[in-house]
Amino acid sequence: MSAHRWLSRLKNRKLLLVFLLTLVFIVYYPGLAGDFVFDDTINLTDNYRLHIKDLSWASLQEAALSGNAGPTLRPVSSLTFALDYYFAKRFDPFYLKLVNILIHLVNGVGIFVLTRLLLRAHGEYHTATGNTAKQSDDLALMVTAAWLLHPLALTSVLYVIQRMNSLSALFTVWGLVLYLEGRLRMMEGKSGLHLMAGGIIGFGALATLAKENGALILPYALVIETILLRFRTRLPAGRPALFFFFGAVIILPIVGTAAYFIYKWDWLLNAYGPRSFTLTERLMTESRILCLYLRWILFPSNADLGLFHDDIPVSVGLFNPPTTIVAIIGLATTAIAAVALRKMTPFLSFGVLWYLIGHSMESSIIPLELAHEHRNYLPMYGILFAGFHALASHGTNLNLPRFRLAAALVLIALLGVVTSMRATLWGNNTALSLMEVERHPHSSRAHYQAGVEYCKLLLDDRKNDVFHRKAYHHFNESLRLDPRSTNGLFGQIYLSQITERPLEPRVLNELSHRLKKNPTTGFDVAAMRDLITNLERKYVRLKHDEIMMLFDAILENPLLAGGFPRAYVFTLMSAYYANVVRSPAAAVALAMKAIETAPEEALFHVRYAQLMITLRQIGIAKEQVALAKTNDRLGVFASEIKAMEKELNLR
Repeated sequence: MSAHRWLSRLKNRKLLLVFLLTLVFIVYYPGLAGDFVFDDTINLTDNYRLHIKDLSWASLQEAALSGNAGPTLRPVSSLTFALDYYFAKRFDPFYLKLVNILIHLVNGVGIFVLTRLLLRAHGEYHTATGNTAKQSDDLALMVTAAWLLHPLALTSVLYVIQRMNSLSALFTVWGLVLYLEGRLRMMEGKSGLHLMAGGIIGFGALATLAKENGALILPYALVIETILLRFRTRLPAGRPALFFFFGAVIILPIVGTAAYFIYKWDWLLNAYGPRSFTLTERLMTESRILCLYLRWILFPSNADLGLFHDDIPVSVGLFNPPTTIVAIIGLATTAIAAVALRKMTPFLSFGVLWYLIGHSMESSIIPLELAHEHRNYLPMYGILFAGFHALASHGTNLNLPRFRLAAALVLIALLGVVTSMRATLWGNNTALSLMEVERHPHSSRAHYQAGVEYCKLLLDDRKNDVFHRKAYHHFNESLRLDPRSTNGLFGQIYLSQITERPLEPRVLNELSHRLKKNPTTGFDVAAMRDLITNLERKYVRLKHDEIMMLFDAILENPLLAGGFPRAYVFTLMSAYYANVVRSPAAAVALAMKAIETAPEEALFHVRYAQLMITLRQIGIAKEQVALAKTNDRLGVFASEIKAMEKELNLR
């Protein structure tokens, strides 16, 4: 008996889909017990604008525009985090991750519908066999199961801040579903442009405002059209409208974006300043990483996967390492073959091009970090779709004999087992951090995170020499593995405070050296901000000269950009003098210095106004509130400005 007949006995495939979604939830459930990881805290708990207490327009607007992770500010994602905070009254990792799982399940339904529509649009539903529709549903269900249960999806679910990634994928997938619904209507001789526009423009905008890679919905649609649909319409009169749609809605924005980056080429090159690699080195390295991603998709192993992949060496030449040239030739050959053989092997070509397009933003010229697993969340769909389609193909039809069905089910089961093991590990941050170090011993970040976890353990047992020794070791390893990083040095400052042991003089000297010589990163600034806060709360005790040595090192750094970055350092110094040193005159001078450095930034007018209110300088405070309001064009500081206006009117 053929497999599709066996599956057809289970008449209700919706029931199978519900069973699959329930299974996925069970697999991920142990991970809900885990805490925040990596930059979750900086982006969520430290972003007080997300901590909304009402659902007023001002609160929602301020929360939506409070992000700084990308050029769009990612307001859709930020808004969902703010709503989480409002309903839970705090940021609880359990509920944040629960929402992420639900998003993943909705995405799974979208993947199922998208796969069915792709098969239908290409003509699989119209072959001579009578059971093709059921067979296509079976294939869609298997692809969905593999995608939902694949271990590479985990960081887009249990790594809380990567909701930005999964939410962007949600709007992308359902936007393409709407687009395909419109295209199928056109292929039937009906009007479908309104659905296509809603999918690409409407859902595409939401996807991009969740995370910038949502803009890839445009080339995704282009691949679907050129490889599978080939601009077919039932009525000849529909083709001009279709070509116009593609020209205006898809091709023109793609060309415009390419032209923008060419025009801004100098800016792009300058953006590589904080990185330890050049544009050329990044492109060479990414060729190897794309091949590495393929290996993880096809042969995922917990021994290879992890939160941090900063241990991947940079390609400094075509033959250094030698795999660089092999990867470049391999990828180029594969891409050319996918285009050349698109009529002979459409689904294989579709899968390859979908994968490459999915990585065209985060794995190309933009100076992002080199590798993250969550970047494969949507791109890996192309590989899984092509692979399972090849497994199910029999001539021109879909037909799964028993041994092929068994192979498919075994593969899906193995994916689920690996993901289940990972999810269980993610439910315990200490175990996760130690496993990360074991599997990635050359990762500076993995060692730093392990040191942080031992510091947390020391909070309950401050005299534990074993915990202290291990934390100290991991912080030192973090520093050794990345000579530019300051993470381990800040970690050692807190370690000495927790254990009440003297801080070694070399720690502050080395920290000062690195802050002065290396590009200033977001972590450096955030760490200094937290240090000032902890000094104010007396959690940390450092001498004034030691703090000023660190500030001077940052300001003397020739790589510290002017404008906002330098002004923000002055604002931190102002807060230090106001709240720790208790020197109002110095605090005022530094707040004014921040405004002089970046006069059009509303943040610095807000901080100066708040300082003036504290010092009862009402006239100056009113002036600064007015300037803050003028410069706050997006309303990011609307609630703070409103609160100050209310307070000033009461005086």
